[in-house]
Amino acid sequence: MRLQNKTCLFLSFLFGLLLLSNTKSLAQQNRDISITKTVDNTSPTEGNNVVFTITAQNLGSPPVRNILINEQLPSGLTYVSHNASDGTYSLSTGIWTISRLNGGQAATLTITVTVNQGTGGTSITNTATLNDIGKTDPNAANNQSSVQLQVQFDDATPPGSPQNVTATAASGGVITISFDDVDESGSGVATYSIKRSALQGGPYTEVGTVADNESTSYTFTDNSASDGTTYYFVVTAIDAASNEGANSLEVTATADASPPLLQAATVTGMALQLKYNEALDANSAPSAGDFTVQVNGISRAVDKVAINIENIDLTLASPVFQGDNVTISYTGSNIIKDMAGNKAANFSGQIVANNSIDDIAPGAPQNVIATAIVGGNIQILFDDLDEIGSGVNSYSVKRSTSSGGPYTQVGTVNDDESPNYRFTDNTSLDGTLYYYVITAIDAGNNESPPSVEVSATADGVSPALESASVKDANLQLNF
Repeated sequence: MRLQNKTCLFLSFLFGLLLLSNTKSLAQQNRDISITKTVDNTSPTEGNNVVFTITAQNLGSPPVRNILINEQLPSGLTYVSHNASDGTYSLSTGIWTISRLNGGQAATLTITVTVNQGTGGTSITNTATLNDIGKTDPNAANNQSSVQLQVQFDDATPPGSPQNVTATAASGGVITISFDDVDESGSGVATYSIKRSALQGGPYTEVGTVADNESTSYTFTDNSASDGTTYYFVVTAIDAASNEGANSLEVTATADASPPLLQAATVTGMALQLKYNEALDANSAPSAGDFTVQVNGISRAVDKVAINIENIDLTLASPVFQGDNVTISYTGSNIIKDMAGNKAANFSGQIVANNSIDDIAPGAPQNVIATAIVGGNIQILFDDLDEIGSGVNSYSVKRSTSSGGPYTQVGTVNDDESPNYRFTDNTSLDGTLYYYVITAIDAGNNESPPSVEVSATADGVSPALESASVKDANLQLNF
């Protein structure tokens, strides 16, 4: 009898040690300090101030003590001031010390610095790092955060003037301006401004810009010139600090008479519009039979044609839907003319930009199933949904604790043309009965009616050992 008592006491002692060890191990695993860093301006000008904000948050449940975060300022930045919501920051060591963070608690440190002169055109990376990775925090993935500054030049010197500027009249009444690249030390040339006047020597008005992409030369087409008019052009260079250089040498060209040119073709529903570069003669309106319209490779009849200044408006026999491919051809027996009588050219297979909007919602998703799974999560299964027109883009998973709603979205699933889809709701509370519906959303942002409602109860409780007993050679564990 004494031997049995001693054996029971010894087994109880071992079980207590095992339970204590597991409790400590679980607490250790639940520790998770996350570090995030932001800055109020990622593209500061040298000489200006920026403010870094570092946030440390305890994502675990047990409190964590003596947290050390390395926030050493990199070269190119000069310290101005700091403010810590909790703990202390040492400029000399770059260490932010927080004595304790309870589960879910966060602390912030803001540091104001000056971006040093001479750093323009460079990038500066500032990183905050949790010092004790791998000791009290087993999750190293969120223990470091960085931001990068792209420093702009503090430049007050304008670039030089563009060289080898030429102006050439081209067909269609346009004038082409060509000029060489301008190199500038410092912030560098960003854009070129093309300016025009109907008078020699100006005053000039900007008619367009060209971005500097380090090509050896650039070309700008002035398609706003009037036939028969002589224009005078100059070009200026503008650097990244918005300094504008002096005018180039003036060049000149006279716009040449030309036929009306098709600029764009667009369609919205049943309205197809051809836009030309100048006003058209309303008396030269073509007939519906002069056009051939193809929608997804199939002919679409034209019911009506009308000229509205520089536009030709066609009314189709039936609407075009979002996502349809549309082309148009013109072989006119009734010639399109401009106000001066210049004839427009025929064209074939012109691609039409489709601006049609899909306002028809898809159908409701089918075969929706909700199943409680391990860990207290609930898994939702449903079938793929096909839609004519813009097509389904995504599915919205919605949840309620009441049958019939109201429902709140808990997640989305992208439509990748799989036969069916799976969504896991990992925000469910143990023992709670949830009701789910699914809706489909197409590329036109139209949302379907909800699916049939399904339900499941979250079960995240593992079997718990309640007691253990031994009798003779039998050991019994009760859960």
